[in-house]
Amino acid sequence: MNFRLIKKYISNNLLFLGIFMLIISFFHLNKWIFIQNKFTGEEEKVNNILETEMRSSEDTNSINIQEKTMIDTDTDHKTSYIKRENYEDGMMIIHIPKLNIHAGVIKGTSKPQLKKGPGLYEKSPLVTEENANICIAGHRTTYGAWFRNTNKLKKEDEIHIVFNGFTYIYKVEKVFAVNKKEWSITEPTGYSALTLTACHPPGSAKQRLVVRAKLEKIDKVYE
Repeated sequence: MNFRLIKKYISNNLLFLGIFMLIISFFHLNKWIFIQNKFTGEEEKVNNILETEMRSSEDTNSINIQEKTMIDTDTDHKTSYIKRENYEDGMMIIHIPKLNIHAGVIKGTSKPQLKKGPGLYEKSPLVTEENANICIAGHRTTYGAWFRNTNKLKKEDEIHIVFNGFTYIYKVEKVFAVNKKEWSITEPTGYSALTLTACHPPGSAKQRLVVRAKLEKIDKVYE
């Protein structure tokens, strides 16, 4: 028996096995990239949406929430209504210009779901609901680390939620930290709000970093 050939055969197989395991590990850790690409589409499509957002923000037909204290269901906005239980992954896109974040919002916040991207709290309503507090959680250190730098957001910074032909433009009110068991932040606020949460500090779950924003206006994305 040629032990040299056997040793070479075993070495080659171990090498191929190692490479295979590295590929599997890479795919597992970066699966969110493929999932998010499906939600956000090609870069050209994303840029077109963002350009539309900027143009529409100057549109005189925008719904100004400073003048209307609740979402106007008598406008074309009514046509975008979708029941919460019918929400599917990626129906909403969260865009934070200051942080260069553009991601599809997943329909839940379980560990497997947050590996895909920012997740909509199970108890959270959708943006179409009057005086709703939209709650979205995201990682800061792994699986895209979408909310890594949300602590850098300041008052008046914009956060956009694109949903079914409309852009909901929120402006940051405050950024603060709470105990990880403090869930009052997900309760109704009395106005149309957006609440982003992430573990704090990065790499720890001792606290929860919270970004609270208020809806300013609703713009059409598509005609």
